Amino acid sequence: MKKLFIMAALVTALSACSTATLININVDGDSFIPANLRSPPPVVVSAGPTVTNYAIPDGGLSLPLPSLAFLTKITLKLNVGVVSSVAGAINGTLELFVAPVNSGNLYEAANKVPTGALCTADVTVNGTDPIAVSLNLAANSPAPCATAFNRIKSGQFKIGARVSFAVTADTTVTITLTNFDVGVSGYPIQILQ
Repeated sequence: MKKLFIMAALVTALSACSTATLININVDGDSFIPANLRSPPPVVVSAGPTVTNYAIPDGGLSLPLPSLAFLTKITLKLNVGVVSSVAGAINGTLELFVAPVNSGNLYEAANKVPTGALCTADVTVNGTDPIAVSLNLAANSPAPCATAFNRIKSGQFKIGARVSFAVTADTTVTITLTNFDVGVSGYPIQILQ
C-alpha cells in the first residue's frame, strides 16, 4: 500500500510539474548524414530545358525514433549551397519532403511539403548564393501541413530535400548541405496520457 501511495504521489507530482513545463530539444541533423552525402562530387550539366533533380541526401534520411506524441511544434532549418561555375546559368527550386519511414520513394509528389501553405515555401535557386528553407509545423497546422507534422510526430519518418534546376549554359554545379537543424517542442505531460 505504501509503494502504491509513493508511486501515485510521484505521478501526481510529475504531472503537476509537467503541465506548465515546455521541453525544447534541438538536434544537429546534418551530423547524421555522412560527409560524402553532404558534399558529393560536382555535377556537370549541359544547357537545355531538361530539369536536373538532385536529392539531399539520396534516398532521404530515415529517423526512426520513439513516439513523439507529446510534440506541439517542429522546426526544420536547412541550408544548402548551390553554386554554378557559370554566373547566371542556373535557376530552380529547393523543396522539402517528409514520408513514412517505409516509403519506397521519398521524393514523390504525395510526400512534398506544400508550398505557400503557412508551413514552408520552395526556395529559388540561382546558382550563386547559399539558400535556406525553414519548415515550421505546429499541432494546429493547416490541413496541408498536418500530414508532415503527423508523420514526424509518429517518430517513424524519412526526410529529405531536393534541388531541381535547369541551366542556360554548360556548367558545373556544386551542391553542399551546410546545415540541417531539427527543433522540437512539447509538454512531457502528454507522455503520461
